[in-house]
Amino acid sequence: MILTSRAEKAFAKQLPFVLFRKPNADISVGGFQQNNQVHEAVLDVPGWVFCPFDKGKSIVLPLDVCDWQIEGWVQQMLPLSDAPIVWVASEVEKQQHIALVQKAVDQMTSQGIKKIVLSRKESHSLSDFPIAAFFENLCQTYLQAYCYVFYHPAIGLWAGASPEILAVVKGESLQTVSLAGTQLWQQGTMSWGTKERQEQQLVTDSIIQQLKLFSVAMQVSDAQTVQAGLLAHLKSTISVQLQANQLELDWLSALHPTPAVCGLPTNAARSFILNHEGYDRAYYTGFFGERGCDLALQTAINHSHYQVNLRCLSWANEQVRFYAGGGILPESVPVDEFDETVNKMQVMKQVLAKSIN
Repeated sequence: MILTSRAEKAFAKQLPFVLFRKPNADISVGGFQQNNQVHEAVLDVPGWVFCPFDKGKSIVLPLDVCDWQIEGWVQQMLPLSDAPIVWVASEVEKQQHIALVQKAVDQMTSQGIKKIVLSRKESHSLSDFPIAAFFENLCQTYLQAYCYVFYHPAIGLWAGASPEILAVVKGESLQTVSLAGTQLWQQGTMSWGTKERQEQQLVTDSIIQQLKLFSVAMQVSDAQTVQAGLLAHLKSTISVQLQANQLELDWLSALHPTPAVCGLPTNAARSFILNHEGYDRAYYTGFFGERGCDLALQTAINHSHYQVNLRCLSWANEQVRFYAGGGILPESVPVDEFDETVNKMQVMKQVLAKSIN
């Protein structure tokens, strides 16, 4: 593919680039910057943005600075890889996450917290990153996800297959989703337990309350089971008619971080995460996507499409890092929560294993 070849050349020269393919699209898009300048994302600069969970650089590859190119490809879903996976959590990492979840369960009620999303990171040695093979395998394995590979020498390489929209905005129409609850996907009718349904409803209710401040009309769909590779989730779609002349900064600040990646109440959950999770999430559970433009058309328009940065990995200094988390409620079972992170990490591990074998 032309785009992946250009990306590998840019990577070798330590020049920023992005490759992305939107859900169910038959084209991929590449953006290539000709120097390593850091352009910080601001609201009046259209382009492809990459923003952190909490604090850090929000970077944009600007529409009018980068060279943008599209490439068609045939949608052909590949089976999940059976390549051997060599990256596994140590027993120490397992017990640390179980203890963290137990601490959250023990403290939630006394601190007035309804939900906390706790995550963990695994780091493993990987001398080089197979950009072309990884992006192609990712796109063909996860047709319904927003697949991307982004590199900037200031932050390293990030890649993922996000199943979750943060916001798609066209003029004064906004659409977002409430995505929560996780189990392994299986064919046929799937049943959901009380914990998963309660977790998803908490997310839905919170998003509704936040967006009421900026809307004149709203519709919310019933929760449906959706597949995301190996996994299944509960998803509701929330469609909003924004008030006239509503500032993006206002509703975006209200949406991010969502209860699906942080918790409820937001400030208390965020404080627990920052004080106890034990690592810097950086861009994991942040968001990314097109701001104020259609990059396939290379045109600035009043459209934006943001995804939550889930099912992702990062690579820098010959280390690959996998990320996963889950929503913790007072009735959560710590060992089950660890197992959920294992299942979520398989998404990236399987694609990477296939790409290097």
